Amino acid sequence: IFQIDVSTPTEFTSRVQRLISGRRGQILGFEPKAGWKGWDEVSAHIPESETIDMINELRSLSQGTASFEWEFNRLQEFRGKEADDVIAKRAEAR
Repeated sequence: IFQIDVSTPTEFTSRVQRLISGRRGQILGFEPKAGWKGWDEVSAHIPESETIDMINELRSLSQGTASFEWEFNRLQEFRGKEADDVIAKRAEAR
């Protein structure tokens, strides 16, 4: 799981939150970005696999202005339907 901090103009904050939620992320909160009038910083936890092409979608929904920084937060067991799908695909590949 990665900790991400997304910097975005305020008018795109709700879109950024939807993007993160749609990628199995957990929003930790958001607040005005210090020293950047009209900008917010959204903090979240998100699976690493969901960040691979996220910058493309993030830039698209923010007209090229938003960006994010990430750092490793923790390991978490992968369960549920997604895990079953990965296991099935690996079995097919053999």
